[in-house]
Amino acid sequence: MAQGFRVRNPNTGAIMLDITDRITRTIGTFETGVVDGSFQITDGVGGQAWLSVLSDLAVTSDTATPEVTLSGNTISWSYRQFPWPQGRRSVLVIYGTY
Repeated sequence: MAQGFRVRNPNTGAIMLDITDRITRTIGTFETGVVDGSFQITDGVGGQAWLSVLSDLAVTSDTATPEVTLSGNTISWSYRQFPWPQGRRSVLVIYGTY
C-alpha cells in the first residue's frame, strides 16, 4: 500500500486531502489603478495560475471596475466598457498558483 499524507473527516472517514491533491498558494496582491494594464506572475511559475478580484461595493452607474482576465501567467485588466477615467475604480487582485 502506498504511503503519504492523507487527511480524513473524523466523523465519516472520507478522505478530505490526499498527497496527490493540489493546494493553492497565494503569491501576492496588487491594485489595478484606473488605467488599462497587465501584470506578469513570475514567482511560483510551474503551477497553474489563479486570481480573485475584490472591488469596492460603492460602485454605481456612473463608475466602473475593470474587466480582469488571466491568460497563462499574465493578468490583464481593461476599462474598455467605460471610457471616462474620472469614474473608474481600482480593484484589488489576489493571485497565486495551485
